[in-house]
Amino acid sequence: MKSKVQIIVCFALLTILLSLSFSFATAGWSKAYGDKENEEAYSIIQTNDGGYALAGFTNSSGATGVDIWIVKTDSSGNMQWNRKIGEQYDEKANSIIQTIDGGYVIAGSPGLNDACLIKIDSSGSKKWNVTVQYKGEGKSVLQTGDGGYLLATTSCLVKISPERAFEWNVSYGGIQAAIATNDGGYAFISRDYGHYYGAPTPINLIKTDCLGNKLWCQTFEKGFATALLETADGDFVITGSISIPRDSDTGSTGNVWLAKVSSNGNLQWDQAFNLGNKVKNHVLSCSGRSVVETQDKGYIVVGTGGTLHGISCLIVKFDVSGNVEWSNTYQGPNQQNEGYCVVNTQDGGLAVAGYSGNLMIVNNSVIELNDFYLLKINGNEMGPDYLNTINIFSTGGNLYIKGALIAVIGIVIASAIFAVSKHARRKQKKLTEPASI
Repeated sequence: MKSKVQIIVCFALLTILLSLSFSFATAGWSKAYGDKENEEAYSIIQTNDGGYALAGFTNSSGATGVDIWIVKTDSSGNMQWNRKIGEQYDEKANSIIQTIDGGYVIAGSPGLNDACLIKIDSSGSKKWNVTVQYKGEGKSVLQTGDGGYLLATTSCLVKISPERAFEWNVSYGGIQAAIATNDGGYAFISRDYGHYYGAPTPINLIKTDCLGNKLWCQTFEKGFATALLETADGDFVITGSISIPRDSDTGSTGNVWLAKVSSNGNLQWDQAFNLGNKVKNHVLSCSGRSVVETQDKGYIVVGTGGTLHGISCLIVKFDVSGNVEWSNTYQGPNQQNEGYCVVNTQDGGLAVAGYSGNLMIVNNSVIELNDFYLLKINGNEMGPDYLNTINIFSTGGNLYIKGALIAVIGIVIASAIFAVSKHARRKQKKLTEPASI
């Protein structure tokens, strides 16, 4: 009787662990795309067919120096096609949108101090390009109601007609990202380039009308702003990083920064966040790169976080009032794993793009070897309990969960118990058999 109970328990345990294993293993996935050199993804969208399009740059084989690189995947992250676009200078893409005809438009830089718009069809074939000279690199592109485009460069807003004619431009300094607003106008974040490159500067959130004329401006203390969105209630949220003095020395530490601004430009709240990881008593920096609004009216910020293992992709969840609800880092097998952009997906989850790679020393010089990186998280499995179990074990493979490892260990234990039980039954049988004379 005892042995039967042991068998039943073993099989029950095995069934439970297997079910947990399968549920964890399908919880999400990650993919990497690239060659032997350096690729970084700066923009991601979910496409009409449920797949994804990533835009950034590559300098791998076949590239003319540094080229714009576009990767199109299916809904499971399998690459369907990719396109390199480049000529003699170093080109990169900062923004990609899907157009009403099913194709794509990319904003970026063709090199030097120019901005560009590039149109490709749904298969990635180049259709046309527009260059805006001496206006800095293209940061954002929006398709306007008339079928034209608004291009935000680092120095101005440019309206381009459906026939690719320049309709108007308004000069602003240091634009980092722009969005269309529900009232038909635009909003963008900018920085003051009067400071030396790389230093924190005043952050400006500027609202314009439909012709790019300034309606109001909200200025924040020194930091870096990288992304913004218009919320469901018509207000604005911006993210980036802000420096806070360290306790241990006179330096400062970068922190994820999130701020909420009303529709007429008044600051409602702002919040800073840091993982608190330390090396030799120095708190490692974190930064926000992209933000989306969640179904509960909160916000998820994706960026980078310094950990003891290197740089990790960081995800932070804020509630509607800016309070931090949870955070987690995604550390792959490489030293550097940065999240640059995030989108809400059709199934209620998230898709994060950036890069995953290592630093290497070649001929006494430090070089980066990175790949495009795409991370998918299912919506019904987001939260502190789920996210804290995630660990990435392979570049370009699935997103494996620690729970799956636990399941495997449990299966091994259950098998061992079963084997021991079977051996005990055999031994008991021999003891109870009548001795032969």
